[in-house]
Amino acid sequence: MYSSELKESEERYRLISENANDLIMVFNEKFEYEYLNENVHKRNLGYKKKDLIGKNQLSFIHPNDRKQAIIAASKILRKGSGSHSIRFKHIDGHYKWLEITGRNFSDNKGNKKVVAFARDITERKKAEEKLKKSEEKYREAYNRAELYKDLFYHGISNICSNIKFSIDLSESYLHEPSKEREIKDLYNVIRDQFKKSQKLIYNVKKLSNLENSKVSLKSINASKTLDEAIQFIKNSLPTNNVNFNIDLPEKEVFVIADELLVDIFDNILINAVKYNNNVQIEILIKISREWKLNKNFIKFEFIDNGIGITDQKKGIIFQVRFCKEKGSKGMGFGLTLVKKILEYYKGEIWVEDRVKGDYSKGSNFIVLIPEAAKK
Repeated sequence: MYSSELKESEERYRLISENANDLIMVFNEKFEYEYLNENVHKRNLGYKKKDLIGKNQLSFIHPNDRKQAIIAASKILRKGSGSHSIRFKHIDGHYKWLEITGRNFSDNKGNKKVVAFARDITERKKAEEKLKKSEEKYREAYNRAELYKDLFYHGISNICSNIKFSIDLSESYLHEPSKEREIKDLYNVIRDQFKKSQKLIYNVKKLSNLENSKVSLKSINASKTLDEAIQFIKNSLPTNNVNFNIDLPEKEVFVIADELLVDIFDNILINAVKYNNNVQIEILIKISREWKLNKNFIKFEFIDNGIGITDQKKGIIFQVRFCKEKGSKGMGFGLTLVKKILEYYKGEIWVEDRVKGDYSKGSNFIVLIPEAAKK
């Protein structure tokens, strides 16, 4: 009688197991499968039971999830129950997300085992990932909008300041015939600043569309672009107290960039002049090659004798939040623009002390840009 009832009970639970919507499995302390219901083939993973019985489950789990699976299974064997999510390889090779809930038990020989229920949550995971990406996309769009607004305000403010200075100075010269040459120079500054404002509007618009645009990078003569930036700085200065020295082993170097390259040089040079209290401002520009990440880069070093940058600020001057700190004088806006462009170029920028260990002796802004073949 007892044997008949036991057989009937086993048959009942077998029918329930084989017709359950979830995948049901039993594995031992070696993580070897000892039982699986039919859903391993019919609804979940495409395998027949014989494909998995006696096999170690870790060989079917995504490599990045195996450590987590071991920890979770060990916890169930030790503490009694638990749950986790892992990616399990389908018979056709792709991975499906399974949410697994398990409980331990001991067989009639006292061996610890785990009975686990696995539910396919692949679609839920896809929906969660899609939602996450959507949230990140809109957060990035908002941050970009704020960044470009700040960059535009920063650029226009500088241009307006230069124009106002030139107008005020030229007005003071109007009744002095001997200052005709100076007035013409100031007129050229105003004209150049107007061109700069037009270029700023174009470049900010271009930057704001970088992620979605199909604008391709190309080979740019960096030597020529650097000369243009230096000439612009010279024409914009009211005095001639800036000495530029260029250490260039070759006549020309070419990088993979676009028309925004001059804005990188402009911003770095402007800061080198603006944040310098010396009677004679010295700017040394060293250009060399560097092999990094299996790629040739052109290395630009902008070495000045300015006020320098403390170690605390070295790590944040390229961030937007630094621009809004009291007393930052807006330096970070231009450098944020530089960093943004260089990221687009797959380049880098960082800052070091001109004299190692003494930031007050000046700064060395180092820029890496992928090298292009000469035209």
